[in-house]
Amino acid sequence: MSSPSSSKKITLESGDGVTFEVEVAVALQSPAIEKIMKEGPANNGGVIKVPGEKRIITGEILAKVIEYLKKNLEQEDMDASKDWRGEFVKVDQNTLFDLILAANDLQIKSLLDLTCGVIADMIKGKSAEEIRTLFHIKQPDARGFFEPNR
Repeated sequence: MSSPSSSKKITLESGDGVTFEVEVAVALQSPAIEKIMKEGPANNGGVIKVPGEKRIITGEILAKVIEYLKKNLEQEDMDASKDWRGEFVKVDQNTLFDLILAANDLQIKSLLDLTCGVIADMIKGKSAEEIRTLFHIKQPDARGFFEPNR
């Protein structure tokens, strides 16, 4: 049975205007959202606009972040949690990078560690050329790179 404080809900709004009603305990896992909540009443009729520093956090990405936070809050069995986290990060590269940016902007360390760990596993043992190919990075222009400064 949930306590009255755990069932209290707030509304989060993504950068593209999609709203989500979530329990306060779920939202408070993000220090960035917690800071907004402490600074005063939410604007727009109690809706908290989710910050995005590098780019907007879309409704699609915010939904994934909320899914992660809900599961993170309820997980007690570490083995089950590990299995779930492994499945959670089986997403395309663009989604993975957007999750990294959202985790960083929302200061969700466990999600940032999880998603960056996936990237680390992807590049482990690969050459620079293989990494450039994997992430569609152009070959750097080396002209002038080795010339002494004058």
